[in-house]
Amino acid sequence: MHTVSIIIVNYKTPELVCDCIRSVETHVTIPHEIIVVESAPEAPLTKPPITQQTKFTHIPTKRRRGFGEANNVGASSAKGDYLWLLNSDTLVPNGRVNSLFSLMDEHPELGLVTPVLFNDQELHQRQSDFYGYFQRFRTLLTRTLRPNIEWDAAELPEFIASEQITAAAMIIRAELFRKLGGFDERYFMYMEDDDLCYRAHQIGAGTAIATRAAIVHLQGRSIAYSRERKRYYYTSQRLFWETHYGWWPASLMRLLRIPLRLLKG
Repeated sequence: MHTVSIIIVNYKTPELVCDCIRSVETHVTIPHEIIVVESAPEAPLTKPPITQQTKFTHIPTKRRRGFGEANNVGASSAKGDYLWLLNSDTLVPNGRVNSLFSLMDEHPELGLVTPVLFNDQELHQRQSDFYGYFQRFRTLLTRTLRPNIEWDAAELPEFIASEQITAAAMIIRAELFRKLGGFDERYFMYMEDDDLCYRAHQIGAGTAIATRAAIVHLQGRSIAYSRERKRYYYTSQRLFWETHYGWWPASLMRLLRIPLRLLKG
């Protein structure tokens, strides 16, 4: 039987981390270990609510780590066949999440998979931005950011392919993660998952949404200041375009986004 290493990055949200771990311990049945990586020295995790049967690793820090770097640190200690990257502001609502692991077992062509993300614990409000296309001029100019999925269809397939998925609850094969060299640590926050999916796509690893598994994502609870979030996002967006498309396309993209930034304020 395959095993999973669950990596949770704590950025000054120890209470959320504890809630996340409790939900994991309640509903995840596959053999697993939990690795909590501190990304800031302030407000570390102190008393994790784990069972005696669960292997637990706590990795402190004396400096601020970016999201990708912190996950890389956790992955370096992981023993599982799969790495499940869980944001601290996520909750496992029920046992259907275990279908993630059987899906990966049955479909070796899939390298990275996400459950369906919801805003609420009743699973009524589905998030719209946990999957999508890679950023290109076409997707930005037409605002076609993601494929149109008929979520209310009578019967959905077991999984739906998507170019990009968020790392909020991403599961990735440990072998693939190491082959890719993990996250690019130049991304401090935002778009490190776009970059990881892009590089996985280039070597033929499939990326998909597991339609039968759900996660609650209390979006943005782990970083509260919108101005700081915007700064990180635009810096990462520029890095993604320069890395994968080149300097001139990245410069043109930055010009095209100026009106949008002015509208958003």
